[in-house]
Amino acid sequence: MKQDIPGIVVWGDSIGKGIVWSEEHGRYRLSARGCVRMLASRALCPVRNLSVMGQTAEGCLESFDPSGLVPGGVGVIEFGGNDCNMPWEAISRDPEGEYLPSVPLDRFKTAMRRLIRLLRTGGMEPLVATPVPVVGYRYFSFLSRRYDGKGLLKYLGDPEQISRWQERWATAARTAALSENADIVDLRDALLSNRRFEELYCADGIHLNDLGQQYLLDYVTEKFF
Repeated sequence: MKQDIPGIVVWGDSIGKGIVWSEEHGRYRLSARGCVRMLASRALCPVRNLSVMGQTAEGCLESFDPSGLVPGGVGVIEFGGNDCNMPWEAISRDPEGEYLPSVPLDRFKTAMRRLIRLLRTGGMEPLVATPVPVVGYRYFSFLSRRYDGKGLLKYLGDPEQISRWQERWATAARTAALSENADIVDLRDALLSNRRFEELYCADGIHLNDLGQQYLLDYVTEKFF
């Protein structure tokens, strides 16, 4: 990546925001070692983080503010983790029902392509980040603290179905990027290449812990800077 770019802007979800789960306090918190937060010291240019916890690609489109664009800069688009989310409470009560994810695949790909085009129209270079993997069994255990685990398991078949399901949105993110000739930063592959990648995750199985955020920072720095 060029060192003289005027800035980097990140549109993403809680992974981009640097949110981690605190088992000790039973709540989410902002990591002091968040990848995007720490990137400015290594990128040698301004870094603005517009990530929002719980955000989806469609939600970003609906609330998109053109004032966040930096002509000549790099715009990172990091979505998929919330887009694939299912209505787990309803599923736990009625595992025989039919349910849709927050943003179905076809709509997700359309939204990602539109975001890529929005950034290009604003003079930015789009960079699509694939959603990070899920530790399926850990996320299932976390969900089962709140909802009926038997109902969830009846619907899923096995806990790792969560991982297989989520992987489809990572594939869709790559497809959208390739169809628009946008560059890709494959965070998913970077994490899966680590044989101890589960150690980089919080107890909820979906958020990276402080060590995981640091791992992404090192990966992004080595690859682009």
